Amino acid sequence: MIDSIEIVEPALETLRRLNGYRPYPGLVALLKDPRVQHYFTDGRAFLMRQPAQYDVMEADALRPNSSLAGNLYSVEYFELLRDRLRPGGIAIGSSTPIAFDVEAIRQRIQSPFTRDYYLTGGIDIEKLLAPHLHSKRLFHRPELNRSALTDVNTDLFPKDEFMLPWTESGEIEAFRLP
Repeated sequence: MIDSIEIVEPALETLRRLNGYRPYPGLVALLKDPRVQHYFTDGRAFLMRQPAQYDVMEADALRPNSSLAGNLYSVEYFELLRDRLRPGGIAIGSSTPIAFDVEAIRQRIQSPFTRDYYLTGGIDIEKLLAPHLHSKRLFHRPELNRSALTDVNTDLFPKDEFMLPWTESGEIEAFRLP
């Protein structure tokens, strides 16, 4: 099963209506997929109430510096995600090493099942992933010493509400209205 959590309940009906006007293969596939169970609530609250663990969790979140985004980028939120992951699961990161085998990925995206699955949604998976398979990867491993980090976002002290545009000299840049 796939749990889809949306905080704005009319969004699903809006997607259905949009699909009626102009069908998009990815949207058609989503709306017809019998594995998808829709819930209308706050995603973080949903995870706090459910003991379920997941293989993959993805959030269509606000940018980190957007107003009210602090609770989606806090230490506590990432701990909640970690606690709801199955061993080997992934959500932004993972509590276990993530294997990144370029050759294995190439083989998977060239398999008829994978290619056909993504083409059903109108996605050329080989073209989409090509830039990522040829770029240098950056790894942040669990053993990285984070004890010296002081600029962290927590539920009690969210950074998003208090971010100010600082200049390189450390002075606050003047606010400019459009």
